[in-house]
Amino acid sequence: MIYDDILEETKVAIRNQYGDINDLPRELANTIVNTYYFFNLWYYASKGGEVLPRVMPESKSKEGINKGIKLSLYEQGELLSKIKFMPKIIEDIRKARKNATIFEYNLLVSIAIDTFKYDIRNAINMNVIIRSIVRFFSRNRVKEIPDLIDLLQ
Repeated sequence: MIYDDILEETKVAIRNQYGDINDLPRELANTIVNTYYFFNLWYYASKGGEVLPRVMPESKSKEGINKGIKLSLYEQGELLSKIKFMPKIIEDIRKARKNATIFEYNLLVSIAIDTFKYDIRNAINMNVIIRSIVRFFSRNRVKEIPDLIDLLQ
């Protein structure tokens, strides 16, 4: 289920941070939207928003909700670090599109997708072949809503 109010907050946050993201490759742009959507969803829920029990439907009681929050501390940390580092990476990708070769640009895009979508640790230190193998085995762990970017239009 997509929450329209959270999606609207996501749209504003992305516009304020990045401007128009339609200049970026679609997979990367969708990853940005998903990251900000889930961050806003978590933030709203962490402030006691009514969405929390619906986010964790198995947690009906307050005790269950708190347990769910504690169990997702690692994911919360991941979201916070993505939100912190993603803008600089996207800025570098946009600069590379103007100043670097197409190979370098595509390499940066690929590393960003592997880092933010597939959660590949140290993707920047891996060669393309190793990253593609790790990506293949990581694809079932991806936590994204397909084509969420289409709802921002």
